[in-house]
Amino acid sequence: MAEPTSQRRRVLIVAYECSPASGSEAGNAWNWAVHLDRAGWNVELLTSGRSSGEISAALTKATRSTSLHEVPRPGRTPRTQLGGYIRYLRWQRAALERCRESGLLQQVDVIHHVTWSSLYWGSRFHGRGVPPLVFGPIGGGQVASAIQGTPMSLRDRLAERLRTAAITSVRWNPLARSTMRAAREVLVTNHETAAVARSLGASCVTLQLDTACPPQTLASPVVPAAQRTRFRCSWIGRLIGIKDPVLAVEVLAEVVARVPGAHMDMLGDGAEMGRLCSTITDLGLDGHVTVRGRVPWTEVLDHLDDTRLLLVTSLRESSGAQALEALGRGVPVVTIDQFGLGAFLPRESSSLVPPGRRRLLVNGLAESVCQLLLLSDAEWDQLSARSREAAESMNWAEAARRFTALVDSWET
Repeated sequence: MAEPTSQRRRVLIVAYECSPASGSEAGNAWNWAVHLDRAGWNVELLTSGRSSGEISAALTKATRSTSLHEVPRPGRTPRTQLGGYIRYLRWQRAALERCRESGLLQQVDVIHHVTWSSLYWGSRFHGRGVPPLVFGPIGGGQVASAIQGTPMSLRDRLAERLRTAAITSVRWNPLARSTMRAAREVLVTNHETAAVARSLGASCVTLQLDTACPPQTLASPVVPAAQRTRFRCSWIGRLIGIKDPVLAVEVLAEVVARVPGAHMDMLGDGAEMGRLCSTITDLGLDGHVTVRGRVPWTEVLDHLDDTRLLLVTSLRESSGAQALEALGRGVPVVTIDQFGLGAFLPRESSSLVPPGRRRLLVNGLAESVCQLLLLSDAEWDQLSARSREAAESMNWAEAARRFTALVDSWET
């Protein structure tokens, strides 16, 4: 029998962005709300008012005890990245004040700050009269290694150096320091962020993915190897320097030397498109790489049903939604053994290559790609089954169960 609504504990989800029809952070917030509701919580969803119409309609269908609270985003801030962060900090202050004035803080048992939950920008939802705060999941403590030789534009290199400087100096950041010390629990996506959080005074730090395997990827059986294009591999993501699509092409050049029929489809768009296409031509891979640009998410899932592996070359990934989507469709993942992917991807269904200098990294990734492409159909199907099994254990219902168990542990 379902627990009576009056006896369910109440959680305030702080979600600057939320949408039932989006991926990324907005979609993550929506899934936290829906699945905590289904896990037995009364959910108070606090958001900035964007997509409010579709949120209200979707909540009626998907939940039974979730209430929506909207605090509009403040105006009069520059339309720049820094202006966006200033707007977010001002929204937090206004949202906390609204919660105090309405008495909402006295009605909830715990606060979960989920979107735009940043190590650097912190949370205002703590202090006197504020319920216990679960902050995150957050990344941000990881720093890309220069020895991996990522080709970047001057602008991207400067941005990365500024980001690295901000992380190394974060101990002087009052927003980060006060949040880490005040939070009852800090959820982090990788060991590097965990170390930074503890150095700032966080007393309870737990590893937790900031996303989960989308239900749509688990809704149908895995396509067997016999029905997939042989020697086909994929790369999915934004074409930006830190995700290093050029590294994927360099890896494929080594693969083609050993597996002449190998072909890679690259799905995504971004500033590195020109550099990527030039590298493909320079390496003589025009007949082995298809750059498909940005495609709708439903087409991405269809594409995953006709590939043998996903290659992830990001050099600073907090977790990696594309890797989870691939596992959900039974597709093994080849990537670098570092940060969020290294912390969460299961070894029995993924190939994780040690980080190192670029030449060694290219050779290691190419070796793993070749091994998977050359598996027999029966061997690939066995690996695919393990990939699907891993994805089924990393779903939103499991994330909600872990959150509930975490709060339960405070009372023991």
